[in-house]
Amino acid sequence: MNSLYLDLMKKVVNNYIYLGTNSASCDKRYYSYPSWLIPRTCLPHTLCNDQQLSVLEKIMEYIHLEKIDGDFIEVGVWRGGASIFMKAFLKEYNSEKNYG
Repeated sequence: MNSLYLDLMKKVVNNYIYLGTNSASCDKRYYSYPSWLIPRTCLPHTLCNDQQLSVLEKIMEYIHLEKIDGDFIEVGVWRGGASIFMKAFLKEYNSEKNYG
């Protein structure tokens, strides 16, 4: 399913509006620990890029369409962007699964 809402959510959690790209979240030029090269307010909510979020979407879509039991959880959370995206997916598909 091609969803404008989920495409928008990918851009939101990647902070596309400030970074200008869907893949900047994994670009080491932007992140140089311990000092960040971009303002803290511009940091994305996930380290997943657009392609990685699309893979997550396809996995969730398969699980939804095949009616596989169970809930979703993100482990190793940085800022919760993947969880935000999972919640958006579940809302878009009117799923009763839980997320975390």
